[in-house]
Amino acid sequence: MNDGVFERVERLSRREREIFGLLGHGLSNRGIARRLGISERTVKFHVSNILIKLRVESRLQAGSVACRLP
Repeated sequence: MNDGVFERVERLSRREREIFGLLGHGLSNRGIARRLGISERTVKFHVSNILIKLRVESRLQAGSVACRLP
């Protein structure tokens, strides 16, 4: 999966990085929303942007990348 995906993490905004990290911990959209005090709809929006920016197909792949970052 390392076709530059780790370098693309740099393109994430601060909020996207927060959500990206929580994906790595396996949190659901609802869990992320509660943790950050935002709506589930906002989380969905950010997750969608993360998938696009990282060029991965699923939140599971994004979470896997998050787990492998130093």
